[in-house]
Amino acid sequence: MSVTIDNSKKSSTSGKWSNPGTKLYTPIIDQKGAINEAYLVVESGYKDAPSEKLKYPHHVIKGNKLIVHKDGVQAAFSRAKQIGLIGKPITHIKKHYKELGLDMSNFSIWDEEISNLWEKKDFSLSDIADLKDTLEEQLNENDIDEIMIENIRSSFESQLNKKFAQKPRWHVSVRIYKDDTGAIIVEIKIWYA
Repeated sequence: MSVTIDNSKKSSTSGKWSNPGTKLYTPIIDQKGAINEAYLVVESGYKDAPSEKLKYPHHVIKGNKLIVHKDGVQAAFSRAKQIGLIGKPITHIKKHYKELGLDMSNFSIWDEEISNLWEKKDFSLSDIADLKDTLEEQLNENDIDEIMIENIRSSFESQLNKKFAQKPRWHVSVRIYKDDTGAIIVEIKIWYA
């Protein structure tokens, strides 16, 4: 069965949310577009281990349509925020918040500028400097605890390493810490090995 994607507010649903598991991924496992729409994070090898590699669902299947679940969107964002996801997953969930007319105030830490930089195909060193400055500014404007700082650091470093994966032998490390004054500092090291 081929499933069509319908992200309209009119077709969306709401109510008690729980991970739909096989009910969601089984009918769409061979439809990459639907898989990428239904989950915030799709790891390689997802067909072999969908319950482990497809993360943060926020859609359900109704008839032959993949539709947005309002409470699923909010749960996915809550989890993404909790673990410090940045980049594409946040851009994706933010799109659904806009489509559904949900309160956007919780997105301040993931500034539009950061999302736009992540989406660039030609990612330069000046983009990294801009990203570092924007992230540092956003982190200092919000009340962030140590666990959140580590989650954001890990996600940020992972995303940067994926960006640089196309450049063989380039490596990236990220350090985020509070200095003596309590200001949050972001350091990015890039090297060729």
